[in-house]
Amino acid sequence: MKSISNSDLRLNLASNNREEKMEKISKMTNQEYNSILDNLMEGIVVHDSDASILFANKQAQNILGIDKELLVGNPSTESYLNFLNEDSSAMSVENFPANRVLSTKKELRNYIVGVKRSDRSYITWCKVNAKPLFTNGDEFDKIVVNFIEIKEFNQLENNEIQVEEKFRQLIKNSFDTLVLLDSNGIQRFVSESCVKSHGFHPEELINIPVIDEMIHPDDQAKVLAEFQNILDNTGVGGVQYRHRHKNGGWVYLEAFGSNQINNPYVNSVVLNVRDITERKIAEQKLMENETRLQELNATKDKFFSIIAHDLKSPFHGILGFSDLLVDQIKKEDYQGIERYAKIIQNSSQLAMDLLINLLEWSLAQTGKMEFNPEYFEFVTLINELIKLFYNTVQQKLITIYLELPHNLPVFADKAMFSSVLRNLISNGIKFTNPGGKIVISAELRNENLVVSVADNGVGIKKEILEKLFRIEESYTTLGTRKEKGTGLGLILCKEFVEKHDGELWVESEERKGSTFKFTIPHQVECL
Repeated sequence: MKSISNSDLRLNLASNNREEKMEKISKMTNQEYNSILDNLMEGIVVHDSDASILFANKQAQNILGIDKELLVGNPSTESYLNFLNEDSSAMSVENFPANRVLSTKKELRNYIVGVKRSDRSYITWCKVNAKPLFTNGDEFDKIVVNFIEIKEFNQLENNEIQVEEKFRQLIKNSFDTLVLLDSNGIQRFVSESCVKSHGFHPEELINIPVIDEMIHPDDQAKVLAEFQNILDNTGVGGVQYRHRHKNGGWVYLEAFGSNQINNPYVNSVVLNVRDITERKIAEQKLMENETRLQELNATKDKFFSIIAHDLKSPFHGILGFSDLLVDQIKKEDYQGIERYAKIIQNSSQLAMDLLINLLEWSLAQTGKMEFNPEYFEFVTLINELIKLFYNTVQQKLITIYLELPHNLPVFADKAMFSSVLRNLISNGIKFTNPGGKIVISAELRNENLVVSVADNGVGIKKEILEKLFRIEESYTTLGTRKEKGTGLGLILCKEFVEKHDGELWVESEERKGSTFKFTIPHQVECL
């Protein structure tokens, strides 16, 4: 009997174990295979010869974020699955892992691929191996692709996405608007803050020139100049301009720019645009308040000057000549009585005129003078006013001519209108030489009533004309018979005319006379 060595025994046992294992493997079901593949830590995808997917294990589904129903039976080129190159650019179809193996029939190893679903913002980065399977020699059968997720890539990608989202939210919620322009001044990006500043949405501003009809015509030149300065890298500061609001109005904006055309990441002129409308309104109000304060100070000084000097002077004359008049009567010396009486009369009239102007002026300045327009007959009013000056006109032998239509209804505040005419006629008489003339005329022109009071008196020097209607100048002069004035009458006339939305001006030449004109809107209704 032949003996069996230990080595032969071990070989026989090994052969029997292998046969048993192979028999077990052959008896394994597809379900058992799938269970094993589903528990692997890497993704497994099996492609058919047309690149359609026959099988995908659970890890593949998890990594790709796609259910089995969407994967199995579809080619990998479906729109829901996008492949990216390592530089994040879109991968061409022929470079998809399965397609590369199909075209080369060679194994693919350590291939870096980014996978992105069309409905998601993030990218999953994978390291891919792919191997072709052949049957009957070189006959191509299937492709087995296995891949793992590259955690480092994905973490970096997620961090970049988070940083990008933070910046996006910062830009979106900023009070300033970020604008990116190309070298031609075309807006390629406008942040959402533009809605808050001027009402337009970004899509309404993108791809239009930054300098167009939306910029106020008066500001377009300086905006263009500043844009060129930015391109030339010579810009020294921001530019303020008016931009059309969507509601049709204007808003004030201030833009600071930076030339980033050569920056590969930006490649634009970057503008930081801020809404400064409220600041501009505040500045304007401050300027108006400052101007108003100056006017009030000038008004106060004028008021005190009139009370301290101009109002006191006629009463000195009245009191002084009254005393002389009393003494002359006591002495029964009637020589000069008539002259003294006329001086007292003129002084009293001056004081009365001044008091009337002061009263009207104080009411206008305090806002207590009511504006009550009504219809009245212009010619009738002129005739009534001329009667007030009858004695003065007779004394200076002045002739007043009226160039008026027979019937001229006027819609205005009668008290204010009368005050304007009274002051202009009084000035005309004061500065007309004895034997001179005054012409009062009125006509309708472009829906306005134009009233003119012209004299052939001393006229006004050119350098004095601009001072007549400014209270801070405090300009007065004597009449042809040393008649005194305060300069308050013309200022009052200007305020009353402007109260009617009209305009007052003077045309004058020295030694040839002056013509004062004013306009008020004329109402077409008749009395």
